Amino acid sequence: MKYFSVEEPERVVELAREHVALLERALPELRARYGEARHRPTVRFYQGREGMKLILEEVLSEADEFLSFSSSEDLFAILGDDFQRFVERRVKKRIPARVILRESVVAAERQRLGPQELREVRTIPASYEYHGLVFIWGRKIAMFSFKKDLVAIVVESDELAQVERAMFEFIWQSLRSDNRE
Repeated sequence: MKYFSVEEPERVVELAREHVALLERALPELRARYGEARHRPTVRFYQGREGMKLILEEVLSEADEFLSFSSSEDLFAILGDDFQRFVERRVKKRIPARVILRESVVAAERQRLGPQELREVRTIPASYEYHGLVFIWGRKIAMFSFKKDLVAIVVESDELAQVERAMFEFIWQSLRSDNRE
Protein backbone atom coordinates (compact mmCIF):
# COMPACT_ATOMS: atom_id res chain seq x y z
CA MET A 1 0.00 0.00 0.00
CA LYS A 2 1.28 3.48 -0.91
CA TYR A 3 0.53 6.69 0.84
CA PHE A 4 0.66 10.10 -0.73
CA SER A 5 0.58 13.48 0.87
CA VAL A 6 -0.11 16.87 -0.57
CA GLU A 7 2.88 19.22 -0.86
CA GLU A 8 2.68 22.93 -0.66
CA PRO A 9 2.42 24.49 -4.14
CA GLU A 10 5.58 26.52 -3.49
CA ARG A 11 7.54 23.26 -2.97
CA VAL A 12 6.37 21.93 -6.37
CA VAL A 13 7.51 25.17 -8.03
CA GLU A 14 10.88 24.91 -6.24
CA LEU A 15 11.39 21.34 -7.51
CA ALA A 16 10.53 22.42 -11.06
CA ARG A 17 13.08 25.27 -10.83
CA GLU A 18 15.74 22.81 -9.64
CA HIS A 19 15.05 20.59 -12.65
CA VAL A 20 15.25 23.57 -15.02
CA ALA A 21 18.58 24.61 -13.45
CA LEU A 22 19.96 21.07 -13.97
CA LEU A 23 18.88 21.11 -17.61
CA GLU A 24 20.40 24.56 -18.18
CA ARG A 25 23.74 23.34 -16.79
CA ALA A 26 23.62 20.30 -19.12
CA LEU A 27 22.57 22.35 -22.16
CA PRO A 28 26.08 23.04 -23.57
CA GLU A 29 26.91 19.33 -23.64
CA LEU A 30 23.50 18.43 -25.07
CA ARG A 31 23.98 21.02 -27.85
CA ALA A 32 27.44 19.63 -28.65
CA ARG A 33 26.13 16.08 -28.87
CA TYR A 34 23.20 17.16 -31.02
CA GLY A 35 25.53 18.99 -33.41
CA GLU A 36 27.85 15.98 -33.71
CA ALA A 37 24.98 13.61 -34.44
CA ARG A 38 23.43 15.96 -36.99
CA HIS A 39 26.63 16.02 -39.08
CA ARG A 40 27.40 12.31 -38.97
CA PRO A 41 26.81 10.39 -42.17
CA THR A 42 23.69 8.27 -42.24
CA VAL A 43 23.16 5.12 -44.28
CA ARG A 44 19.81 3.56 -45.17
CA PHE A 45 19.35 0.14 -46.78
CA TYR A 46 16.52 -0.84 -49.15
CA GLN A 47 15.53 -4.13 -50.81
CA GLY A 48 13.46 -4.92 -53.87
CA ARG A 49 11.64 -2.78 -56.40
CA GLU A 50 9.51 -1.06 -53.77
CA GLY A 51 12.61 0.16 -51.94
CA MET A 52 14.07 1.46 -55.18
CA LYS A 53 10.82 3.27 -55.96
CA LEU A 54 10.99 4.98 -52.55
CA ILE A 55 14.42 6.33 -53.44
CA LEU A 56 13.15 7.64 -56.78
CA GLU A 57 10.41 9.48 -54.86
CA GLU A 58 13.03 10.93 -52.54
CA VAL A 59 15.03 12.22 -55.51
CA LEU A 60 11.91 13.84 -56.97
CA SER A 61 11.02 15.52 -53.71
CA GLU A 62 14.51 16.86 -52.92
CA ALA A 63 16.69 17.28 -56.00
CA ASP A 64 17.20 20.50 -57.92
CA GLU A 65 19.41 18.50 -60.28
CA PHE A 66 21.11 15.13 -60.10
CA LEU A 67 24.08 13.28 -61.52
CA SER A 68 23.97 9.60 -62.39
CA PHE A 69 26.00 6.61 -63.53
CA SER A 70 23.67 3.98 -64.90
CA SER A 71 23.30 0.72 -66.71
CA SER A 72 20.24 1.77 -68.69
CA GLU A 73 19.32 -1.74 -69.91
CA ASP A 74 19.18 -3.03 -66.33
CA LEU A 75 17.32 0.03 -65.16
CA PHE A 76 14.52 -0.35 -67.69
CA ALA A 77 14.44 -4.15 -67.38
CA ILE A 78 13.96 -3.95 -63.62
CA LEU A 79 12.03 -0.72 -63.06
CA GLY A 80 10.42 -0.40 -66.51
CA ASP A 81 7.27 1.73 -66.40
CA ASP A 82 8.09 2.94 -62.89
CA PHE A 83 11.29 4.49 -64.19
CA GLN A 84 9.53 6.00 -67.20
CA ARG A 85 7.01 7.61 -64.82
CA PHE A 86 9.94 8.90 -62.75
CA VAL A 87 11.41 10.53 -65.89
CA GLU A 88 8.06 12.09 -66.80
CA ARG A 89 7.56 13.49 -63.30
CA ARG A 90 11.17 14.73 -63.20
CA VAL A 91 10.65 16.60 -66.47
CA LYS A 92 7.37 18.06 -65.22
CA LYS A 93 9.19 19.31 -62.10
CA ARG A 94 11.98 20.68 -64.33
CA ILE A 95 14.76 18.70 -62.62
CA PRO A 96 17.73 18.39 -65.01
CA ALA A 97 20.02 15.36 -65.03
CA ARG A 98 23.51 14.63 -66.26
CA VAL A 99 23.95 10.92 -66.88
CA ILE A 100 26.87 8.66 -67.77
CA LEU A 101 25.71 5.45 -69.48
CA ARG A 102 27.38 2.41 -71.00
CA GLU A 103 27.18 2.49 -74.80
CA SER A 104 24.12 0.57 -75.97
CA VAL A 105 20.98 0.90 -78.05
CA VAL A 106 19.07 2.07 -74.97
CA ALA A 107 21.81 4.59 -74.13
CA ALA A 108 21.67 5.97 -77.68
CA GLU A 109 17.90 6.41 -77.32
CA ARG A 110 18.37 8.16 -73.93
CA GLN A 111 20.92 10.43 -75.59
CA ARG A 112 18.59 11.19 -78.50
CA LEU A 113 15.70 12.04 -76.14
CA GLY A 114 18.00 13.94 -73.80
CA PRO A 115 17.10 17.54 -74.64
CA GLN A 116 13.35 17.03 -74.38
CA GLU A 117 13.76 15.05 -71.14
CA LEU A 118 16.14 17.60 -69.53
CA ARG A 119 18.94 15.06 -69.64
CA GLU A 120 22.49 15.41 -70.88
CA VAL A 121 24.09 12.04 -71.65
CA ARG A 122 27.67 10.97 -72.13
CA THR A 123 28.66 7.36 -72.69
CA ILE A 124 31.53 5.09 -71.77
CA PRO A 125 32.54 2.01 -73.78
CA ALA A 126 30.34 -1.06 -73.33
CA SER A 127 33.43 -2.98 -72.22
CA TYR A 128 33.10 -1.29 -68.80
CA GLU A 129 30.46 -3.69 -67.58
CA TYR A 130 28.47 -2.92 -64.48
CA HIS A 131 24.91 -3.59 -63.36
CA GLY A 132 23.74 -0.76 -61.21
CA LEU A 133 22.89 2.85 -60.78
CA VAL A 134 24.31 5.73 -58.77
CA PHE A 135 22.39 8.95 -58.13
CA ILE A 136 24.10 12.00 -56.60
CA TRP A 137 21.99 14.94 -55.41
CA GLY A 138 22.35 17.47 -52.63
CA ARG A 139 24.22 15.79 -49.81
CA LYS A 140 23.03 12.30 -50.78
CA ILE A 141 24.25 9.35 -52.82
CA ALA A 142 22.00 6.43 -53.76
CA MET A 143 23.54 3.21 -55.07
CA PHE A 144 21.41 0.49 -56.64
CA SER A 145 22.58 -3.05 -57.42
CA PHE A 146 20.70 -4.78 -60.24
CA LYS A 147 22.70 -7.97 -60.79
CA LYS A 148 21.88 -10.62 -58.19
CA ASP A 149 19.98 -8.91 -55.40
CA LEU A 150 17.82 -5.86 -55.86
CA VAL A 151 19.31 -3.74 -53.13
CA ALA A 152 20.03 -0.07 -52.69
CA ILE A 153 21.64 2.18 -50.12
CA VAL A 154 21.32 5.89 -49.55
CA VAL A 155 24.24 7.66 -47.89
CA GLU A 156 23.68 11.15 -46.54
CA SER A 157 26.96 12.99 -46.01
CA ASP A 158 28.31 16.31 -47.26
CA GLU A 159 31.84 14.94 -47.56
CA LEU A 160 30.97 11.66 -49.27
CA ALA A 161 28.60 13.38 -51.70
CA GLN A 162 31.40 15.82 -52.52
CA VAL A 163 33.78 12.90 -53.25
CA GLU A 164 31.23 11.21 -55.54
CA ARG A 165 30.44 14.50 -57.27
CA ALA A 166 34.17 15.13 -57.89
CA MET A 167 34.61 11.64 -59.38
CA PHE A 168 31.55 12.15 -61.57
CA GLU A 169 32.83 15.54 -62.78
CA PHE A 170 36.27 14.11 -63.55
CA ILE A 171 34.76 11.32 -65.67
CA TRP A 172 32.20 13.69 -67.24
CA GLN A 173 34.90 16.16 -68.30
CA SER A 174 37.03 13.35 -69.75
CA LEU A 175 34.16 12.24 -72.00
CA ARG A 176 33.27 14.23 -75.06
CA SER A 177 29.64 15.21 -75.39
CA ASP A 178 29.18 13.08 -78.51
CA ASN A 179 32.06 10.63 -77.80
CA ARG A 180 33.36 11.03 -81.36
CA GLU A 181 35.40 14.24 -81.32
